[in-house]
Amino acid sequence: MITLTIDDVKVEVPEGTTVLEAAQSAEIYIPRLCYHPDLPTSKGLKPVEFVYRGDERIEGDTLDQEFEGCQLCVVEIKGMEGSPTACNTQAEQGMVVRTDTPELQQIRIENLVPLLADHPHYCLTCAQREGCSRTQCSSNVPVEERCCPQLGHCEVQKVAEYVGISEKIPKYIPAGLPILDQEPLFTRDYNFCLGCTRCVRACRELRGVEALGFVFKDGRVIVGTTTGPSMSESACKFCTTCVEVCPTGALVDRKEAKGAQREAVLVPCRNACPAGIDVPRYVRYIAEGKFDEALAVVREKVPFPSVLGYICTRLCEAECRRGEVNAPIAIRALKRAAAERGNGLWKEKLPPVTPTGKKVAVVGSGPAGLTAAYYLARRGHQVTIFEAGPAPGGMLRTAIPKKRLSRQALKQDIEEILQAGVDLQLNTHKTSVDELFTEGFEAVFLGTGVTYVGAPDFRSPKKENKDALKLTPQGSIAVDLETLATSREGVFAGGDLVLGGISEDFIQYTVEYWDEVSRGRHFVDVLVDQIALHRGDSSHSVIRAIDTGRRAASAIGSCLGGDGIIEETLMETEEPDPRLGRDEGFADWACLTRPYSPPPPQLAGQGKSEPPLSVEAAIEEAKRCLRCNLRALMSEVVFPPEKWLAFTAENVSTVPDVAGVYQLLDEEKKVFAIKGVMDLRQDLEEQLETNDQACYFIYEEDEMYTKRESELLQQYLQQYGEMPGGGMDDLDDLF
Repeated sequence: MITLTIDDVKVEVPEGTTVLEAAQSAEIYIPRLCYHPDLPTSKGLKPVEFVYRGDERIEGDTLDQEFEGCQLCVVEIKGMEGSPTACNTQAEQGMVVRTDTPELQQIRIENLVPLLADHPHYCLTCAQREGCSRTQCSSNVPVEERCCPQLGHCEVQKVAEYVGISEKIPKYIPAGLPILDQEPLFTRDYNFCLGCTRCVRACRELRGVEALGFVFKDGRVIVGTTTGPSMSESACKFCTTCVEVCPTGALVDRKEAKGAQREAVLVPCRNACPAGIDVPRYVRYIAEGKFDEALAVVREKVPFPSVLGYICTRLCEAECRRGEVNAPIAIRALKRAAAERGNGLWKEKLPPVTPTGKKVAVVGSGPAGLTAAYYLARRGHQVTIFEAGPAPGGMLRTAIPKKRLSRQALKQDIEEILQAGVDLQLNTHKTSVDELFTEGFEAVFLGTGVTYVGAPDFRSPKKENKDALKLTPQGSIAVDLETLATSREGVFAGGDLVLGGISEDFIQYTVEYWDEVSRGRHFVDVLVDQIALHRGDSSHSVIRAIDTGRRAASAIGSCLGGDGIIEETLMETEEPDPRLGRDEGFADWACLTRPYSPPPPQLAGQGKSEPPLSVEAAIEEAKRCLRCNLRALMSEVVFPPEKWLAFTAENVSTVPDVAGVYQLLDEEKKVFAIKGVMDLRQDLEEQLETNDQACYFIYEEDEMYTKRESELLQQYLQQYGEMPGGGMDDLDDLF
């Protein structure tokens, strides 16, 4: 470790740290645009011979010149001549650094000029920018001279406002550069490119793809594709890392990936899976030939890897971003490959079970019931499954044809579940919840599908029935959507009891079904008839049924005094290799099995299962993955600090008693109030006495405070989609 002083603050950092990183560790902000925390330094970065900017091939003037960076992070170091850049200067023992002198501020302002000269910058200096509607310009600036929709949450804007924009900056003259809006996943608008080379370094050095490069032409940095006009021709892998690191609107996602929706947009396969299986992780393992590890990842979330490899309806494939390039990854086929070729590694990773002495009854051995039973048994509870039929599996066995679901695959998954310590009682028809509680069970999970456990009482769901559970208007069991708890304490339900709507005629059919059972008609025949009439293809509900079983198991565990945690780590988390490597023609690699397409209604449930992938084919198919999750793992860019103050009497006393607008922030520095007033100090003093939520505040003087208040509210609304503090109640006043 070494110690240096930055702006009179002692900072201790590991040897090899740059001055910029050292300052950041002490929360001392140094402005920068070419720097990104996950990218290597720009020092020594060399151009390529030529690039394509759209259809235009641009030959570079030189191959010897090195990229000098944005030059905004210049600092003063005692004993060193000039103003070195903090991002390329190593911290040394005893070094004394200044980051905020007037001379440095002026240098940064001047260095920002060439960066913005060829970038639409009128909006950055417009007095109306915070309240701008982005659709109509009060100054009548032509569209091509305006900033992009990133305005308001743009890194370039934030840095420019922090540094200051010189009056010497020339008027922007639109160059009419190409806008590549026909590529998959993102749009590239060369008119907004600053030449910071972040995207080049991300593609070249972080991912190892080299689809992007830059040249020096007439003293300017020009970024473009390397071997052809399109990203596909340049072997782009569409990981969209370039979009992630771009500080402007030059690279923009087609579908916005910000805020709460970021993870869902960037890794839609994992988000689309009701059970939350880490799809990118097990696909990566298969690409590496590690089928055992892939199976362990799948089993962390579901006890039915073999079954789902045959009949999962591939909600993940429907959302797969590779589908926008040519065809989605065959995720279901890869899950089957993992199940068929993985061995017992996952069993070796199972944590030990500590018995709790608690008894749980599970009625029905379909996917929901078996899933709940498995996770409850893994948490040490004594679990008994009561199945009215002669064999376990529910609809998996009785409603899905053998040609679609291998009975060997079903048997394998069920045996693994039972080996977890689950007691299975077949040909046992339980019709009373009270009976189960009388037998000593402390919680009950109903997973009987559409043949509700109290079916015989449908004829009498009468009010004096003790077993009566509240139903939805559609006839399904009413439950809490998070815990799957029913209207009766200690009773939970899942699967088609919850997911499937039950009509009045279906209730009548269920009654007739139980009459047939009582007269000895074969259970399987009746259930197959029932499914054929009322469900069509039952496989669509399997993964959702598994999800309900998982959630119910967690809630039951909590109900029995546990922590409700059912997650099991069967593969230690490891940092994936960020390097993808270059593969020519990657965008055109074809899917090696049948791509996703929903079956036509008339063929629902009738299709045959797909043939299995060979080891070689599975590995090749997995290599088609875009590895979208790598982008989601990237560090966030640090924006310039806001000018907020701690909300104390001492700080409020320094506020002038003039008109203006103030903003109040909570302890997480989130704005929850924006207010324009005639006397800033007086109003803030009143807030000190009455407002317990405010921890920080920002203010600005403005005689036209009502207008400024409206601008700031509109800016907040555009950025967050709601008014400060949540809700939209103040919109009438705003507009």
